[in-house]
Amino acid sequence: MNYIIFLQKIIILVTLLTIAPHSFISATIDGSKNNSDIGIENDISNLLDSCWHYRTENPHLALDFVNKALTIIDKNNYLKLKPKTLNFLGVVNRKLGNLLNAYNYFKSALNLAEELKDSVQIGYTYNNLTDYYIEKASYSTALENVLMGYQIFRSLNHKIGMAYSLNYLGEIYIQQGDFNKAIKYLEESSVLRFELDDQRGYSNTLVNIGIIYFKQHNFDKAKEYYTKAIKINKSIKYEKGNSYIVALLADIHYYNKDYDNALKSFKFALDFAKKTNDKNGIIEYSNKIGLVYLKLKNLDKAKNSFNLALKLAKEFGHLDEEMFSYLYLSEYYSETKRFETSLSCLNKYIFLKDSIYSNEKLGRFADLQTLFEDQNNQIETKLLKHEIESEKLRNNYLILIFIIVVVAIILLISKYKIQKKSNTILEELNDSKDKFFSILAHDLKNPFQALMGYTDMLSEDFDQFSNDEIKNSIQSLQSISHNVYNLLEGVLEWSRAQTGRMEFNPTNFILAEELNSIIELYKHSADAKEIKLITEVDPTVSLFADRNMIKTILRNLVANGLKFTKSGGSVKIIAQKHKNEVQIIVADTGIGINSKVIPTLFRIDSHHTTKGTNGEEGTGVGLMLCFELVKQHKGKIWAESELGKGSKFIFTIPS
Repeated sequence: MNYIIFLQKIIILVTLLTIAPHSFISATIDGSKNNSDIGIENDISNLLDSCWHYRTENPHLALDFVNKALTIIDKNNYLKLKPKTLNFLGVVNRKLGNLLNAYNYFKSALNLAEELKDSVQIGYTYNNLTDYYIEKASYSTALENVLMGYQIFRSLNHKIGMAYSLNYLGEIYIQQGDFNKAIKYLEESSVLRFELDDQRGYSNTLVNIGIIYFKQHNFDKAKEYYTKAIKINKSIKYEKGNSYIVALLADIHYYNKDYDNALKSFKFALDFAKKTNDKNGIIEYSNKIGLVYLKLKNLDKAKNSFNLALKLAKEFGHLDEEMFSYLYLSEYYSETKRFETSLSCLNKYIFLKDSIYSNEKLGRFADLQTLFEDQNNQIETKLLKHEIESEKLRNNYLILIFIIVVVAIILLISKYKIQKKSNTILEELNDSKDKFFSILAHDLKNPFQALMGYTDMLSEDFDQFSNDEIKNSIQSLQSISHNVYNLLEGVLEWSRAQTGRMEFNPTNFILAEELNSIIELYKHSADAKEIKLITEVDPTVSLFADRNMIKTILRNLVANGLKFTKSGGSVKIIAQKHKNEVQIIVADTGIGINSKVIPTLFRIDSHHTTKGTNGEEGTGVGLMLCFELVKQHKGKIWAESELGKGSKFIFTIPS
C-alpha cells in the first residue's frame, strides 16, 4: 500500500513538471494576444459597476450606463461580458416597471450564457427570472427558476449567488404562507451575506425576516429586525431600503389603528417610489394609502388611490396588486352601499386569487419542492461520502505510524459499510416523508380557500343575496366539503398505513377508479382550452403499486399533455395489461417533441424549456419526478413523439 501511494505521488510530480513549461509558454502567448482586449473589458466593467450602483436610487442613470456598455460590446463583438450586460439591462428595466422588456433581456442572457457555457451568468439569469415571476405572482414558475439557479451556484460553491437564491426562496415561501421554510432559507442567506460582508443584501434579508414576524402579528419582533436593517442602510447610504422599511412600519401603524402616522409613512414611501420611478412601489403604496383613507372615511380619496393602483397594476402586469385592488374596491363599494358593484369586484378578486393559487399550480409547487429536497439529499449524501473517504485517508496515515495496516483497513471498511447503509435508509425515509406530505398538504389548500371565499361572502353580504344565490352557494359549499372530506379520508388512510417508517407502500387497487379524481382535477383546464380528456381503461385492470405515487405520475403527465395540446385536441389515458406488467399510456394530439430532445427528457444533467400552446412556461422537472417514482416501482418510463403529430408518455408497473 505504501509503495503504491509513493508511486502515485511520483507520477503526479513528473506529469506536472512535464506540463508546466508548455503551460507557461502557452500562457505567455495567450497573454500577448489578449492584451488588446484588456482595455475594452475594463471599460465595460466600469460601466456595469456604475449601472449596478445606481440601479435602485437612479434607474434611468443606470440604464444609460448599461446601454453604453452594450454599445461597446456590439461594436467590438466582445461576447464575454454580454450575458452579464443583458442581465443588468433586465434588472434595470424591471426596476422601471418594464416587465416585458426585462423578461426579454433575461431570456436573451440565458440563451447566450448557455451558448458560451457561462455557468455563473446562467445561475444569475435564473435568479433574475425568479424576481420577475415573483412580481408577476407566478410563484410555482418562480420556484422552478430559483431552484435551477441555486443548484448551479451550489455546484460552483458560488456563495454570492447562493445567498441571492436562498433569499428568493424565502420570499416565495412568505407569499405561500409557509413561514417555517421561509425563515430557514432566509437565515441561511443571512449567514452567507454576513460572511461575505454584503451589507445591502444582509439588510434586505433582515427585512424579509421582519416581514414574517409582522405576518405572524409579532410586531415588536418585526420592529427589531427593521431597526437593525435601518442602521445598516444608513451606514451604506441605501435610501431606497429605508424608504421600503418606512412603508413596512406604516403597516404596523395601520394594524394598530394609528391611521394618521400610517398615512404619513405611506405617503413618504410613495413619494420616494415616484422619485425613483419604482412602479411596483407606486402601485403597492397607492393601494395602502387607499385603505387608510377608507378607514378615515375619506371615500373619494380612497377610491382614487385604488383606481390608480388598479390601472398601473393592469398596465405593468402586477397580478397580485391587481387582485388586492379589486378586494379593496369591493370594500369601498360596500361602504358606499353599492353592493352590486362591490360583489362584482369581489368576484374579480376571487377569480384572480384562484388563478394565482390554483390547485394545479399548488400541486406543481409541491412537486418542485419534493424534487429540490430529493436532489439536496443526494448532494448531502455525496458530501458525506467525501468526508468518509477523507477520514479513511487520514486513518491510513495513522496506520503507517502504528504499523497496523490490515486491522485498521478492515475496521474502516466495516465502519464505512455500516454508515453507508444507515445513511441510505435515512435518505429513503426522509425522501418519502418529504415527497408525499408536501404534495398532500398542498392538495388540501385550494378547497379550503374556496370554502373561505364562499363563507366570507355569505357572512358579510347575506342580506344582499337572493334565495337562488344562497341555495347555489350552499350547494357549492356542500360539494367542496365532500371533496375535502374525501381527500382527508384518503390522507388519513395513507397515514395509517405507515407504522413509523416512510417506506414504499404498494397495495392492490383498480386503476380506473383512481382516474376519476385526475380527470376532475384537470377538467377546468381542459375545458378552457377545448381539449377532450379521454380514458380507455378496462375497469378490471388493477395495479399492485403505491396509489399516491401513481396518481402523482399521472397528474404530471396529464398536465404536460394539456400544456402542449392545441384547442380542439385530446389527451387520452390508456392502460394495457401484458404478461408480467401493466403498461399505462398518456397520449396527446399536441405539438410533439424534437427527436433530438427525447433521449434527454428524463436526465438530470439536461434542461429543456418549451412554451405550451397558450404560452405556458415550464422546466421539465415534473418528468424527473415521474422518472424517480416509476424507478421505485422497478418499472420503466419513456416517450414517443413526432413533431406536429403529438406525443405518448409510457410507463410500466410490474404485475
